[in-house]
Amino acid sequence: MGRLNLSAGHFVYDSVPREKRPLYNAVHNILTAFALAAGAGLGGFFAAHVPATTRVFGFALGNSLLWVFLISRLARLNTALAFIPLLREMRTGTVAPPRPLAMLFVGRTGSP
Repeated sequence: MGRLNLSAGHFVYDSVPREKRPLYNAVHNILTAFALAAGAGLGGFFAAHVPATTRVFGFALGNSLLWVFLISRLARLNTALAFIPLLREMRTGTVAPPRPLAMLFVGRTGSP
């Protein structure tokens, strides 16, 4: 969750005007906390109520936690695919050429 939350936070900072950042950051944190709580609750429900051995398309999943992870993965994939068409670049300006940008990190040894 750490990397996803970090990149989502950077997206909020890049795409929202400075005066509206506190509101958007609060909404982002509330929705993230709600999603974490709902996911944990649904995962616990599925782990407790899904039969231990179930066959799907001829494959036997022998542990109810496998179902929880499978459902979680499919829900995340579905959400990501639903929001991809809505993504767009928010920043304007020129893009740095790759070679000079890469040269910023090459050759640095950590000592002055």
